[in-house]
Amino acid sequence: MNLAGVAPLRCAGTTYSPLRHRKIGKEHKVGVVGLGGLGHMGVKFASAFSADVVLFTTSQAKIPDGLRLGAHEVVVSKNDAEMQKHLRSFDFILDTVSAEHNLNAYLDLLKRDGTLTMIGAPEKPLPVAVFGLLMKRRQLA
Repeated sequence: MNLAGVAPLRCAGTTYSPLRHRKIGKEHKVGVVGLGGLGHMGVKFASAFSADVVLFTTSQAKIPDGLRLGAHEVVVSKNDAEMQKHLRSFDFILDTVSAEHNLNAYLDLLKRDGTLTMIGAPEKPLPVAVFGLLMKRRQLA
């Protein structure tokens, strides 16, 4: 098979599964971290499931693509004020980033009982502030 042709199918399954597992729907606020193959599909699925979708990206150039794919809002994660605006407001965050990044910044955005699911695979382990998980009954999957 042509790998370029089948790669989106793999991305689709990888992003669909955690969203369905958590029964994401119109009553949920969902964050998608990163806009690449996995992130594209994550935004499209979460939007199709009628969730309130916020895309997080480091690039302002990706804002139009994120909105076109179905995000209701795009946050440039390097902007602290934009990030602070969403503290403790997400039910679910799908992290698609395979590069090193600050995972704790996204864990802080979860509500009580919120879940962050990693589907990106950074080469090096990411540090996690466990106290932020314990006190709010947050989950990292």
